[in-house]
Amino acid sequence: MTPARPRREGSEAPARDLPARDLPARDLPARDLPARDLPAREPPVNEAAAERLADTMFALSTPSRVQILACLLGGPRSVSDLTEALGMEQSAVSHQLRVLREADLVRAEKDGRKRLYALSDEHVSTLLHAAFHHAGVPHPVPPAAAPARVLPGEAAGGGP
Repeated sequence: MTPARPRREGSEAPARDLPARDLPARDLPARDLPARDLPAREPPVNEAAAERLADTMFALSTPSRVQILACLLGGPRSVSDLTEALGMEQSAVSHQLRVLREADLVRAEKDGRKRLYALSDEHVSTLLHAAFHHAGVPHPVPPAAAPARVLPGEAAGGGP
């Protein structure tokens, strides 16, 4: 690629015809400015929101937690269902579920003597599907070892 010729004084070519790298920073759209040339302003995400988002991403940073969430895409499951489906120890599954609960990615409800775990809401499913797509991995098919259950107090249709 040949370098662009510098504009001469009195040249009639408008600045927008030059490649962005040859334009003065004041003539560039903000999206084309290097970060150091952007005007000082408020960050696009405040610190508290960034911390919450980072905590959510941290909860997704362990393969076993991603596998648990993938199992829950098929519907609520008990710890024993998850243990069987994933071949993990019950204590490990319980520990990972606690991390996921603290990040508001899963919720638990009692069903008799068992606790059933489910994705907190449809946003978690959307987030997982987007992550699988972004990583270029196939969307998981939740294990069929246990039939999907409806949490107590939840409509059978799954919608509001």
